[in-house]
Amino acid sequence: MSTFQPFDPQNQHTYGQNTTNNNQTPPNSGGGPSFTQGSQSPYTGFSYPFESHTSSFQPRPQAPKPIYQGIDTLFAWLSIIVGFLFVRTLPVVQNTLGGFLMTCLLFAFGACYLVYSKVKPGTASIVIAAVACFLSVGLITGANKTLQRLLFLFVILAFLYFIYSVCGLAGKNPLSQNCVAHAFHAIFTLPFGVLDALFRALPIRRRKESDGKLMRTLGWVLLGLAVAIIPTAVVILLLSYDEQFTNLLEQIFSFSLDGVWEYIRDIILGFLVAILLFGALFAVKWKRQRNNGEEMKTGTTNCHILPKALLCAAVTPILAVYVIFFISQWNYYLSAFTHTLPQDLTYAAYARSGFFELCWVSAINAAMLLLFNLLIRRKDGERGILQAIYSSLISLFTLVLIATALSKMVLYIGSYGLTQKRVYASWLMLLLAVIFIAVLLAQFIKKIRLVPVIVALCILFFGLVAIPDIDGMIASYNVNTYLAGDLNEVDVDTLAEYGVSSVPALVELRDELSKRSFLTVEESDIIQKAEKALDGIKKELSEQPNSFFTFNIPTARARALLKE
Repeated sequence: MSTFQPFDPQNQHTYGQNTTNNNQTPPNSGGGPSFTQGSQSPYTGFSYPFESHTSSFQPRPQAPKPIYQGIDTLFAWLSIIVGFLFVRTLPVVQNTLGGFLMTCLLFAFGACYLVYSKVKPGTASIVIAAVACFLSVGLITGANKTLQRLLFLFVILAFLYFIYSVCGLAGKNPLSQNCVAHAFHAIFTLPFGVLDALFRALPIRRRKESDGKLMRTLGWVLLGLAVAIIPTAVVILLLSYDEQFTNLLEQIFSFSLDGVWEYIRDIILGFLVAILLFGALFAVKWKRQRNNGEEMKTGTTNCHILPKALLCAAVTPILAVYVIFFISQWNYYLSAFTHTLPQDLTYAAYARSGFFELCWVSAINAAMLLLFNLLIRRKDGERGILQAIYSSLISLFTLVLIATALSKMVLYIGSYGLTQKRVYASWLMLLLAVIFIAVLLAQFIKKIRLVPVIVALCILFFGLVAIPDIDGMIASYNVNTYLAGDLNEVDVDTLAEYGVSSVPALVELRDELSKRSFLTVEESDIIQKAEKALDGIKKELSEQPNSFFTFNIPTARARALLKE
C-alpha cells in the first residue's frame, strides 16, 4: 500500500511523494504519522481519497491564439480610413448629413467584413441594422442638439450589438429575454478584448493561397483606380461648366494648409477609432470561431436569490401607503380627470402641485418592479402566483399615478402651451405607462416576452422624439393655438431659444399678425420681438458653415424662409 507523506522540512518529503510500505517505518523524521490512501488524518478527521499513487499538477491550457487572414488585413487597412472619416464627421450636431452617412457606412462596413468572413446575418440582425439606420434619419430631420447627440450614441451602441448578433453570440433570436445581458457584453466586454487586433492584422504577408488571391485582387483594384485617374479628371473638367457641381466638389475636397494641424489631429484620433472598430469586429468573429457559433453563456438566473416572503413583506407596506394616499386625496386628484380647477389654485399651481413627485414615485415603482422580478427566488422561466399578484398591483397603482399626472399636465398645456420640459415629462410618463401596461398583460399572457417588448417600446418612443423636429412642432403648436385664440399669450423669447426650428412658426406669427387691420399694443410688441428673433437667427446662420455634410432639413428650411 502506498502512503502519503505531509511536507517535512527536515527530510525534504513533500505532498504527493510516494513510499512503498514493506513493513518498514516510513522515513519520517520525528516518528510522525503517515497517511495511507483513503485513510483518515488524526489531526483533522478528513479523508484523503486519492485515486492515484501520484499527484499530477497539470498546467492550465492556454487559449488558442487568434488567426489573422487576408480578409482581416484588408479590412484592418480600410478601418483606418473609416476611422478618419468618423472623426471628420464630429461634431455630429454640426455635420448632420455627414453623421447620417457615417452611420450607414459603419453598418455597411461591419456587414461586409462579417459576410466576407463567411458569417451570414440572420433576419433579426438585419432588422436591428435597419431600425438603427432609420432612426439615424433624425440627424437631418431634427435640429435639437441634445437629441442628435443621444441619437448618434444610440446608433453606435446598436452597431456593436448588431455585429454581436450577426455572429450568433446572442443566440438564434437576438431579441430574447437575455438581450439586455447580451447587449452589455457586446458594448462593454468584447470590443476591449483584442485591442491589438489592428496591429497584428496590418502587416501584409502571404498566409494562405486563398489570402494571396485576395491580395492579388486588391492589387488589380488599385491598378484600376490608378488607370481611372486621367479619364475621371477629364470628365470633371468637362462638367465644370456647372457652377453648382463645381461648388459641391470644392466643398467635398476642400483642403487648406491652414488646417493641416487639424488633419493631423483627425488622423491620430481616426487611428484610435480604427483600433476600437476593428477590435470590436475581430473580437466577435474570433469569439464565434471559439464558440463554434454557439450563444454566449449569460443571463440573470443567478440573481434569483431572495425568498418570496422577504420581497413580498418589503413591498406590501408601500402598496398599503398607496391605498391610503388614494383614499385621502380622492376628491383632489379626481378633479384632474374632470378638468375642474380646485378652489384657491391657478392652473399653473395645480399642475405643478405634486406632478414631479408623482413622476418620481412612478420611476421608483418601475425600479422596484424590476428588482422584485429580478431577485425573487424562482426557477428560470417560472412565474409564480405571488410574483404575478404583486407585479399586477404595482403596475395598477403606478398606472393610476401616471394617469393623474398626465391629466394634470394636459390641463396645464391647454392653458399655457407647450415647452420642452412639458413635452419630455409627458413623453416619459407615457413611456412608463405603456411599459407598466405590458408588465400587467405579461402576468396573464405567458407568451409575452417582457424584456424584448420593453426594449422595443423604449426604441419606438425614442424614435418618436428623435426623428421629428420636436422643437419645431412645439413652436408651431404654440403659434397656431395663439392665432386661433385658444392661448392668451405666446412667449416669443422662448420660441427663439429653439433656433432654426422656430423660424417657420415665427415667420407665420409675424405675417399673420401683420395682416390684421387693427393691432393691439401686445400684438405690435409680438411682431417686433419676432422680427428681432428672426434677425438674430439669421446672423447665427451666416456665421455657421454651409456645406454638403452640414445639410439639415430645419436649417435649410430656415435659410430659405429668411432669404425670402
